[in-house]
Amino acid sequence: RHCALATVCLAALALALVGCGGGDSVATTTEAGSSGAPFGAAQLRAAYGVADLIASNGCNGPCNGSGETVAVLGSGRFAAADVARFAPDLAPPLLTATILEDGPPRVDDGSAPTTGEDAVESALDIETIHAIAPAARIHLYEFSTASTEEPAAFSDDLVRFVHEILRNRESVASISLGLCERSFTDAQLTEVDRAFHAASDAGVTVFSASG
Repeated sequence: RHCALATVCLAALALALVGCGGGDSVATTTEAGSSGAPFGAAQLRAAYGVADLIASNGCNGPCNGSGETVAVLGSGRFAAADVARFAPDLAPPLLTATILEDGPPRVDDGSAPTTGEDAVESALDIETIHAIAPAARIHLYEFSTASTEEPAAFSDDLVRFVHEILRNRESVASISLGLCERSFTDAQLTEVDRAFHAASDAGVTVFSASG
């Protein structure tokens, strides 16, 4: 299990590094309009030394994220067509997407993506994790695109995101979007901090982009 978790953690770390500070310009997705030449799954695996990780941990079985779940905080709807094009040499990602906006949670099949950067961001998250840990399950939690512009709404989303992770007993959390801490009130920061301490106490590994 430790090898599988290490690979998944590397995937989440790679995503945090690639996605931080508007890093979509690195173009890990095949979304039309991305700048630069897109990276493929094999290039990402080589860039982050996945083969070396597997060798150094002495895996007796597949070190591909099997048995782990990465929870991803998303904004808007992902594009299933973009995800399908990214790594044709790999089996499709073990992906669940849950819409958490108004009303009860509901499933998103990726057929009606949000236009603009939000859809690209979610596709980038899924594709980077899938490239490095292809057997890991990915659970994308989709919140309103408007919440990332409103500190009160976004802090509520962060807290709910953690609660959903704990309820579903997921092992790794990846957050590649957010707001500066100074945008939040002390009370909002306290609630978010409390939620992430609960995740830590439950053994959840959390990666968040910054910069």
